[in-house]
Amino acid sequence: MDEKDKMLRQMVYNANDAVLNEDRMKCKDLCYEFNIVKPSQTTQKEEIIKKILGKIKGTFIIMAPFWCDYGYNIEIGNNFFLNHNCTILDAGKVIFGDHVFIGPDCGFYTVNHPFDVKKRNEGLDVKIIIDNNRVNKEKPSFTLEDHFEVYRVDVMSERYKNIMHRKFCVIDLEVAMHGTFNWTNAANYNKEHWDVDHNRETAKTFAEEFVKMRKDAELKERRFDF
Repeated sequence: MDEKDKMLRQMVYNANDAVLNEDRMKCKDLCYEFNIVKPSQTTQKEEIIKKILGKIKGTFIIMAPFWCDYGYNIEIGNNFFLNHNCTILDAGKVIFGDHVFIGPDCGFYTVNHPFDVKKRNEGLDVKIIIDNNRVNKEKPSFTLEDHFEVYRVDVMSERYKNIMHRKFCVIDLEVAMHGTFNWTNAANYNKEHWDVDHNRETAKTFAEEFVKMRKDAELKERRFDF
């Protein structure tokens, strides 16, 4: 599995990969071409946008300047309007429905830089989901959020009341590590087990659960932001 496949599956990937760099440069060149075409040349501008975006359902108006990373991860519905100076970082899928109107100076970001300096310089990304309980809120030797992209979920909430107790880790969508082993000092005193499974289907199953939990955590954060 290459880095592009990993990115499209919303897993850890190397953003400095040659294929992804080529995809971004191709998209940036098209965005640049779109941005310098005269506003009156609507047909030419529309043809460029059709080369950039992954799916277009119907009529649309996109005002320059417009920038995105890949383009093929963006889908727009019918009667879509996007005002000036929009940036879409579409390492993940971005879907706009029908009759969507977006004001000027808006940004849509599906990706973030790793918080750990070493990992960021290597082009690697690490995401963590942990229980938002008392133990994990106590003063640790270091704060996870200072080093990684962290999502905290309420395991005993209505949504996750039946969540499995075993812990898991997915590496490059190739390896799944899972078991009862606690990644804390408590593991020194308990009898635990830990399996390392080099099976893509197993890794995919765990990865899909991780993505679902992460999205739910993000939605919860947005609800409490207002």
